[in-house]
Amino acid sequence: MSERRNVVVDGQEFTVVRYWVIGSGLVVFTALEEESGKFPESSHSSVYSFGGGESLGKVYSRRLPERLANLPSYTVDRYDRVVAWSEGLKKFCHKVILEAYPELVESGNVRISGEDYELIFENGAEAKAYCGLS
Repeated sequence: MSERRNVVVDGQEFTVVRYWVIGSGLVVFTALEEESGKFPESSHSSVYSFGGGESLGKVYSRRLPERLANLPSYTVDRYDRVVAWSEGLKKFCHKVILEAYPELVESGNVRISGEDYELIFENGAEAKAYCGLS
């Protein structure tokens, strides 16, 4: 069983997909956005395809912006900048997911971890809400 909600954050439209992992008690939330381009020039490294030919890219799988991709490889500067960009993207995914599901915030049952996902306790069951990392 899955559910989709659309939300506008910072002037851009996103789709958040929520689905349950059968037999595990886990609920997965994935922030998606419009995909541009075709493989291999697509703007995301991970894309969801839906009926009717609709394709949406995982927000967390955005390709590196040119300003980062053009930095010299294997340098501390590039590493630090890519990590900072990735952390910002992860926080943005959390924002999109929680904007689409405000009842999670209102319930007081949200705890964001330092990992690549946030832990959400929904209906008393612990669930991992991934922001594009599934």
